[in-house]
Amino acid sequence: MHNHSHRRRFPVRESIQKIASPAVIGIILGCILWPLAAVAQHPPSIGYLFPPAGQAGQTVEVVLGGYDWTPDMQLFVRDERLKLEKIGTPGPIIVPEPPYWFGKKARRAPFGLPRETIARLTIPADVSAGVFKWQAANANGATASGRFAVTDLPIALDSNLPGKAHLELPICVCGQIKLISEVDRIDFVAPENGAIKCTLAAASIGSPLRAILEIRDATGKLVAEVADTAGADTQLAFEARAGQVYTAVVYDLDFRGDRSFVYMLTLAPEKQAVTAGDSIQQDAATSLVVPTEITRSLLRESGEDRFRVHGQVGEVWRISASGEKVGSQVDPIVTVFGSDGKELARVDDIAGSTDAELEFRLPAAGEYEIVVSDLSGSGGSSLANYAFSIRHAVPDFEMSAVERLSVPIGGKATLQLNVVRHGGFIDPIDVKLVGLPNGMTVPENLQVPAKQNILKVELEANGQAAAIADMVSILGQAVIDEEVIHRATDPVLVCTTIKPPFMIDAEGQDDVTKWPRGSTFPAPVLITRDAGFTGEILLEMTSMQGRHRQGIAGPDMRIRADVSRVLYPVFLPEWLETTRTSRMVVNGVAQVADPQGNLRYSVSRQKTRMGFLPTGAMLKISSDQAELAFDPKRPLLIPLKVSRDESLGQPVTLTLVSDQSESSPFSAVSQVFPDDADRYDFAIAVNLALVTKTEYPLKIRAAVIKDGQYPVISETSVIVVSANRGP
Repeated sequence: MHNHSHRRRFPVRESIQKIASPAVIGIILGCILWPLAAVAQHPPSIGYLFPPAGQAGQTVEVVLGGYDWTPDMQLFVRDERLKLEKIGTPGPIIVPEPPYWFGKKARRAPFGLPRETIARLTIPADVSAGVFKWQAANANGATASGRFAVTDLPIALDSNLPGKAHLELPICVCGQIKLISEVDRIDFVAPENGAIKCTLAAASIGSPLRAILEIRDATGKLVAEVADTAGADTQLAFEARAGQVYTAVVYDLDFRGDRSFVYMLTLAPEKQAVTAGDSIQQDAATSLVVPTEITRSLLRESGEDRFRVHGQVGEVWRISASGEKVGSQVDPIVTVFGSDGKELARVDDIAGSTDAELEFRLPAAGEYEIVVSDLSGSGGSSLANYAFSIRHAVPDFEMSAVERLSVPIGGKATLQLNVVRHGGFIDPIDVKLVGLPNGMTVPENLQVPAKQNILKVELEANGQAAAIADMVSILGQAVIDEEVIHRATDPVLVCTTIKPPFMIDAEGQDDVTKWPRGSTFPAPVLITRDAGFTGEILLEMTSMQGRHRQGIAGPDMRIRADVSRVLYPVFLPEWLETTRTSRMVVNGVAQVADPQGNLRYSVSRQKTRMGFLPTGAMLKISSDQAELAFDPKRPLLIPLKVSRDESLGQPVTLTLVSDQSESSPFSAVSQVFPDDADRYDFAIAVNLALVTKTEYPLKIRAAVIKDGQYPVISETSVIVVSANRGP
């Protein structure tokens, strides 16, 4: 069985619907909403891809979570064999729903507010299992890379698992911890007696989830657990009994949650092959010769292996230890000692990896000791595997560069190429860039000079270039031992960008205004346009706000060409802390033609912030009965009382907030709270045919229009209990 805590979803536009009646929504949004196609900020960024894994040979539909995305996003996979194609436009901004952090945790930097886009991921059958990178770009810049996995195992989605389903192994479960305090539970049955290996991938697929993974038996007893305290993927193995049902429990170690907290849980019987060297785990060092490649398990809790290797003066050894190659969380360190026990070299992480690699030139003939130790603390387990290799270094070179570069149309940008030389290679390297976007040029005859490790390449986009992005290959060529050697970097996503022809700023420039909770704060925003620009501008919340939102939200708002000042409506929920200053930042988004006449979306982020300090609420609805039993033979009446500020002269409208996630047996028409009464019985109709549970939480909302413009909102919840189930 699989269940969730707090599993519901609604984006900003739906959030407004949940805090206001249709009439109120019309007043707030009216004609100011632009189509959902409008978005974003300079530059866009990537949040997540769900499900974060697919099977080779399949085409799957995925959800892309992007921050400040526009409808003209281009998608790229950094392995050209795979394709990622949009089949929809970015949806509305999604504001996290309750529960929220309060107190100190609420002051932490929040996660971004995404828009989700449906896409199609095509994986050819000949693609091996592994992690792959994807990127996106628009006329405002390129994103860093996101990650997804290809697996050989069947895939199950956590959201699609039916009640009381016992998964059969092996299986790969893809899930999300969307909300604070959310816990996922996945039931599976052991196919045979023996060890079951459980691997939870989060860090390797770019997820911020730091998971705790528990395995519990059918009685709820804890069988095994592991915690990701190092920000790495987690693994455990436990002894299972054939036919027994076990539950994998997944949650964040700090009970955080966000739509970007995706994970991939692999459950499979453990059938680990023992390779050369695996069974040699004595305290004495293991003798090796060059070259050697082996896989080891750090079975000792000390998490250390020692190797003895004999060599001649002047030899250059290339030594590496990798946990990533064998899908392990081992974080190796390699240390080289001389025959006298003196430390001669040490290496930890190489660039972009926790693996260790170094080249070591032997200062004298003799025996050397190489020690592989582990920083992850995973020693003492058969899962603490790593691949070790030692070989003679030969003359060669590697090249690397950044994964993205934005070049303004009519401007320049510098791309730095980094070179790592091996085996004493010092000669020049000829360099060529292939696949540059049209209208972009680089200097001719590019070359990394002899003995140099850096080349800075100036890219220029002429003033008539289109706003477009493409993957660029950087190729290097050199002559080594009379042989022409070719090497290449990973591709670089290069895009040309448009300067926004307008600017957005807050009138108060970081001023803070006291404002009642449960009401709408009209924040003054100033729009400055370049001469000649008369297009409409969309105001929207920027994805990266300060602190946790706690439900604070604003709409998409369209601004005409003749408007330079507007009041942007920011709704402040009634539960906000009055000791916490909150702020809002918006983007301006407009369609602009590039020099080739292509309509693109240009984005400008608000320069300063709109600030507000929540004060006491002006409206409060409550019920004396937190739990209410109802008789199916009688009308359901919820006793309510309302308190309101004297300045709220308009009638109080009561509505039942429906749960969109399932068909509810409860419904009610909007009702007006009597002006001359302190209490009111809110009538609710019950469809007995839909009653399937004994308890239902119901939410009633009270709303008043203040000053004829904006709503003041208060809500209360009551648990309705039925003694009878079904009709």
